[in-house]
Amino acid sequence: MKFNKFLGLLAAVGILSSCTDNLDVAPTGDVSEGVLLSSVQGAEVALNGIYRNMYSYSERTDHFGEMAIKQALELKADDFYHLNRGYGWFTDAYTWTDYDATLDRTEYIWSYYYENIANVNAILAKVDELAGSDDEKAVVKGQALGLRAYYYLNLVQLYQQTYVGNEAAPGVPIYIEPSSPDTPPAARSTVQEVYDQVDADLVAAEAEFDKVPAHSQEHSSHVDAKVVYGIKARAALIKNQWATAAEYAGKARAGINLATGTAFNNGFSNASRAEGWLWGLQVIGDQSTIYASWFSFVDNTVFGYAGLGMQKCINKQLFDRLGDTDSRKSLITDGDADIPYMFNKYRMTSPSTWAGDYVLMRAEEMLLIEAEAKAMLGQNAEAAQVLQELVAVRDASHNVTSLTGAALLDEISFQRRVELWGEGYRLFDLLRKKERLDRTNGGHNSGFAQVMEREVGADGWVFEIPQAELDANPNL
Repeated sequence: MKFNKFLGLLAAVGILSSCTDNLDVAPTGDVSEGVLLSSVQGAEVALNGIYRNMYSYSERTDHFGEMAIKQALELKADDFYHLNRGYGWFTDAYTWTDYDATLDRTEYIWSYYYENIANVNAILAKVDELAGSDDEKAVVKGQALGLRAYYYLNLVQLYQQTYVGNEAAPGVPIYIEPSSPDTPPAARSTVQEVYDQVDADLVAAEAEFDKVPAHSQEHSSHVDAKVVYGIKARAALIKNQWATAAEYAGKARAGINLATGTAFNNGFSNASRAEGWLWGLQVIGDQSTIYASWFSFVDNTVFGYAGLGMQKCINKQLFDRLGDTDSRKSLITDGDADIPYMFNKYRMTSPSTWAGDYVLMRAEEMLLIEAEAKAMLGQNAEAAQVLQELVAVRDASHNVTSLTGAALLDEISFQRRVELWGEGYRLFDLLRKKERLDRTNGGHNSGFAQVMEREVGADGWVFEIPQAELDANPNL
């Protein structure tokens, strides 16, 4: 593991503007770690650098942080695809040829998450001794712990099969202390141990935010108590801990209105809790990464990679099942179009600057977790009523309150696939449910896709640990 990462984020570290509307970037490459972590305010600047790193460009066009990883995962599944090779980026994900230890994607994902973890660990080790109020320290610690839980939750899903049935399998190495080039490399912890660390960080993060009940999210990019609740709901869902999943999903979305049909159809590029977003990376014009960006690959309406031949489409079977009065269907071309089933869900706010925010968590996701968890608990009426909250704002003519059992779970899955299309969950859903990949009858170009079906547990569902890491770490 390469640990000398802290100074690397300083060139991208951010400070909040006085109105906290934008996560502005100030180059501070000449600032040492010791100077930066000399006060709580310095720790806040370091945290902003980590958030900034989550949407920064690095070396290649398909290296643009969190959403680059999410796009690769979506393309590996069955609901999100393009019909032609276009300029070639992410083709390896779509064709299931990106998971080998020697390939770039696994190296990028591994380095990206562990770099962020190393920086979080440096902050957590210092924060208690910094000058500042207890409330300020609690907010910094809550954010840092929440971020670390988020990173490890993603890592363990990317590098090992799902939790249930694989608890004793090797997961990923755990580092929770500050690192240096001399830090001994860790062995792989078990899947259970990684999830235990995720849970411990979430419990600790929740406790920190409980110390400052009046605290509210200062910037859409920031983790707060609601984001921590949401991460806990995700982890519980993966572990089939239905009661916890339902409870924390409900806590995460409490007081947050769902996006109306108008807001949903407005381009999906505004990180605002008024539009149902719990967590989103706000990308302003001078921080956009132009062609190497999420919107370049998903906005079909401008001349990014999507608009220039890699238009993103939705599974034909989902389109066919949507009611004609569903507002989401108006964003999708039909089967007779030049590019059938093209979904114009994502549109950048400013094509001239390539600005647009990146979605990481929404109230709608939490609602769908709550509905699924309650259905799995046999609480059919409650689950159906929760689901109806979403259905009512997408298709007023559709009613799901009479559904029970398998039919209810099927409807929840259908709504989840449409509502969260492109947001990075589908492959993880297939993994946790142990469902095979099946792209047949979905509108895919089989000649381009190459892989149309793949059994659970076959090669490619998870990434191999990078060869460079295997060479550098004798404990793996």
